[in-house]
Amino acid sequence: LLLDREYFFSLNDNAVLAQKRAPRVMQKVIKAGLMFKTRIVEMDEKENDIRRVLNLGHTLGHAIEAAGNYEKYLHGEAVFLGTKAVLQISHKRKLISKNEFETIINLIDKFFPHKLFESIKTEELLDLIKKDEKVQDGKNVWVLLKEIGQPTMVDDVKKKEIQDAIEFLR
Repeated sequence: LLLDREYFFSLNDNAVLAQKRAPRVMQKVIKAGLMFKTRIVEMDEKENDIRRVLNLGHTLGHAIEAAGNYEKYLHGEAVFLGTKAVLQISHKRKLISKNEFETIINLIDKFFPHKLFESIKTEELLDLIKKDEKVQDGKNVWVLLKEIGQPTMVDDVKKKEIQDAIEFLR
């Protein structure tokens, strides 16, 4: 999602092989992801700017992990859910098209079709989000998506948007 359109659609086209952990596809996916992350970290070692885009899905993902006592979801699973939530916010804000939104959600669901457990309460997640380690000046910085390969960082996500995104996950 953060890399570029070509990479995303290549992964989307090879989703069945990736699900089967086909070595050729997995090698390509892992190599591209590591190269991208390395490039971003080298550009911003202290996480002052561009490196924050690597936090896509993490704000809500960390809250989901904590609400589940770090037992109900693995880190990656919680981040998948957090990513789906920020995609929903991005779509509702008309940053990404309905088509891109559905395409991305469908790809995520191929790998992680799970929903948010009903036992995890919305209010608890909202409280945990306020305590996220990345809060700056009392505000959460959210990574949203303008389009595939074009993340944007915002600090004006409203409580209602978060509530709606959490409900989207159920």
